[in-house]
Amino acid sequence: MTALALEVFEGGRTPRSWEELWGRDRWRQSELPHGDLTVTYGREAVLRFNGLAQPWLKEAAKRWARARLLSSTSPRTLVAYLRELTVFSCWLLERAEVTSPSAITRELLEDYMLYVCSEPWAQATRRRRWGRCGRSLRSSVRTVCLVCRAAR
Repeated sequence: MTALALEVFEGGRTPRSWEELWGRDRWRQSELPHGDLTVTYGREAVLRFNGLAQPWLKEAAKRWARARLLSSTSPRTLVAYLRELTVFSCWLLERAEVTSPSAITRELLEDYMLYVCSEPWAQATRRRRWGRCGRSLRSSVRTVCLVCRAAR
């Protein structure tokens, strides 16, 4: 879609750029740069990154969310993934030795799995917490590693 078409479609307001949105920790669905994908059903989805305490995890989550949004993943789906990733981030805060993605080991992920299994949550919540976090974490850590390698 061209800028002119977007101006007509948006009533003269062109969508903001990713760079402008990047500094924020809350991305409203209506503010996403790809206006043709911002159809809302019911309430507007808001992607919240402010619960991610680790700067490297927040950066990776934003890169991951942008890639998913551009590949037509629903903003509502990403809201759910970010909720589970926030639980993982809070759990990581209790482990002072985790200061970079390189500190995330298989043993650490097994400890997180045990934590999720030992909490008094419903079985569906446990599966969701581990499954979504595992998928987004794998993708996020890969992204951070690529960014770190490119910066060297």
